[in-house]
Amino acid sequence: MEEWSSNEQRFDQIANQILELVNGSVYCFIEGYAFGAKGVVYQIGEACGILQNKLYHASVLFEKFPPTTIKKFFTGSGKAKKPDMYQAFLKSENYDIRKIWEAGKADSPFADVVDSFAILKYGVEKILNQST
Repeated sequence: MEEWSSNEQRFDQIANQILELVNGSVYCFIEGYAFGAKGVVYQIGEACGILQNKLYHASVLFEKFPPTTIKKFFTGSGKAKKPDMYQAFLKSENYDIRKIWEAGKADSPFADVVDSFAILKYGVEKILNQST
């Protein structure tokens, strides 16, 4: 990623990279906001707002799913933690993604990959169920 001089420029660059990745896609699924999140969460909102605007202008259909909905779908509990999501991934896919990064805990970056996988799986299932 290029150097950036402001958060606005950084968020714009991130949104452009994502737009390149979804170029030609019909759907894009996004994790919604975690209402109990702590820290500098407004930056996440700003970045997501820029991304959603770019997806809209590129005519890419997108849908946001609440984190609790994804957790409940993937693990059976809307209060699942990262290790729970990881265990559900292992059970579902029978593959230990930690080997890619040689990591020991259910933490980033593979925890983010597991979350993304769960969001994708939920979105695809939702679309398939709507068409039947």
